[in-house]
Amino acid sequence: MGPRFTFYLRVGIALFSPLLLVLVSSGARRQTLAPCTESGGKTFCHIAEPAVNTRLSEFPQIRFKDGDLITVRAGGCVQTGGRGRTWKRYVDPSGPNSHQFYHGLIWVPGANVGLERIQSVNNKQIFVRTCGRIKPEDVFLRLGYEDDNYGDNSYRDHDDGTEDQCKDSVNAFVDLEIEHDAMPPAGDPAAPLDLEHPTSCENYDPNLLPLNPRWGSQRTQPPELPNPVQKCTLTDMLFDDPGCSTQHPSFDKPTGTNSVVCALKPGRPGTGIPGHVNYFPAVYTGGIEWDTHTGGLFGDDDYNLNIFPPRKAGQTVFNERSLGIEFDSDETIDNFDTPWWNRFHDAVDTSDVFASELVNSEHAIIAGLVGLDCQHDCISEIHPVFAFAVLVKRTTVSTQPLSVEDTWAIFVRDTGDEGFCSSEIHYLDLVNRTFKFSLPKPTNASNYSILGSTIFKANNSNCAWSSERPTPAGIEVGFFLPENSMIHGDLHLKWVFTSTPAELPDNPHRPGSTTASNEESRIEEQLAALSKNLTKEQLDFYHANSKTRRIKHNFVVPLVHDLAPLTARLRSASREGQQKRGESLHDSQKEARDRKKFNVATKVLWRTFPHSKVRLGKKVTP
Repeated sequence: MGPRFTFYLRVGIALFSPLLLVLVSSGARRQTLAPCTESGGKTFCHIAEPAVNTRLSEFPQIRFKDGDLITVRAGGCVQTGGRGRTWKRYVDPSGPNSHQFYHGLIWVPGANVGLERIQSVNNKQIFVRTCGRIKPEDVFLRLGYEDDNYGDNSYRDHDDGTEDQCKDSVNAFVDLEIEHDAMPPAGDPAAPLDLEHPTSCENYDPNLLPLNPRWGSQRTQPPELPNPVQKCTLTDMLFDDPGCSTQHPSFDKPTGTNSVVCALKPGRPGTGIPGHVNYFPAVYTGGIEWDTHTGGLFGDDDYNLNIFPPRKAGQTVFNERSLGIEFDSDETIDNFDTPWWNRFHDAVDTSDVFASELVNSEHAIIAGLVGLDCQHDCISEIHPVFAFAVLVKRTTVSTQPLSVEDTWAIFVRDTGDEGFCSSEIHYLDLVNRTFKFSLPKPTNASNYSILGSTIFKANNSNCAWSSERPTPAGIEVGFFLPENSMIHGDLHLKWVFTSTPAELPDNPHRPGSTTASNEESRIEEQLAALSKNLTKEQLDFYHANSKTRRIKHNFVVPLVHDLAPLTARLRSASREGQQKRGESLHDSQKEARDRKKFNVATKVLWRTFPHSKVRLGKKVTP
């Protein structure tokens, strides 16, 4: 290869690479936005061929304001890739796996909660109400798409689609009709399993997430708790039946070896769904109690707790005592490294009694994906937990002026999985990547300070946190989370009383209950119970070989005066149709962890160790 050839090669690359880039990108993303038009006091916007090769696309030039009433009209079809006829409807696809994937998504902050299926708002009106929680420039349109493989989605090579659903159809589109300074719509009557959307600022948390939302039947026929099996799982339409829900929740089902085990379905007969039915993220508050850790052989390593929301919000007839909380220890606490979280991890590994003593509290704030675990009798739960704040200790300091010291155990993240009988990764969509807790103050306390023992750590050096502002009820604490980030730590606050209160602040500890867990037949617990019959040699082998390597989250998170400069960088980076998070919804890391555990458990159980008291089969070679 001589100098002349090298020269012409460089010239050719310089001349033709921009053209090649245009050709490649046009195949991957062809969404076009016609300029919005004004007519009759309304604004009309049209998005043709919205991007389907990514989970999230931003349109900062389509902005909304408080009082806007938006009518959403969408339709058309999308090439979802694969073999044969693979085009599917953008709004309401049909065919294999359509309960899980292939839906167009929409998010208007203050009008709906993160990326939700367009199907739930199509040909309906949504009302913008931000309650002053976010800046006007952040109230713009986001669209998205859900799939387990974005790489082969496009608008090329049109066919009639799975089950002929796209015969004579056009490519996907989204139309918006925006009426300004409007009144909130009256809305349709809530179906029994519709989860409540906020209708006033009191029903929002600081992140514009629903606060303690109730089911439709809890609102229309209080205090009735819904029966999801009776209302939803005994019909062919399942949760698309308007007699069950009008919100078209998504499904998360297990794959691989997990699907075989979950198909055993030891739960309540008739639920018909091996996996999870998911609505949207929300925040619940109330007392909290430790339940159990589903570790051991075949266990999913989930930490399980129960929260007691006001008015039994979000509960069903199958978990009328409390609302379940779950998060995967492989994703979270196994990687934590602050004093309280280390003590809690050790307590859980020791006994449920020790764990209860540390975490049971009358004050908890839990944010996560709300859904129904139909693998386990269709109980309602918060799974995965995205944000966790529990008042774990309160100490009265009798010196003058009288004060109390509160310890809050906190973690915040933006992704998570749903345990053994699931296969997807789930996201918390946040405006400007910031999550805020509103922490209550002791009654009659006046001033506060952050003690030096406070520490937060993260898996990302770009994270930050801030004591945002005092409120009449307490303080707001904010956390900045770049994508795929997680923050955990121990927050120590000192509250001062200007005058001696008539009563000392309450003790946050909540005594544990002897009442049985919500779940009558948790399959992970049944499988984990096999560990009780194993020899020490077998258990040592399993624990030594089943765990993936832990990477401690050791970046100390700085306390900053204001998170606004960090979030401003995000706003300046936004542009028309900007795409984010193009990765698959399929959780490949969880799949790898589960496969490793299953393979090691099989070696332990199937006669690899001759002294086993357990026999699941006659195979000798795993």
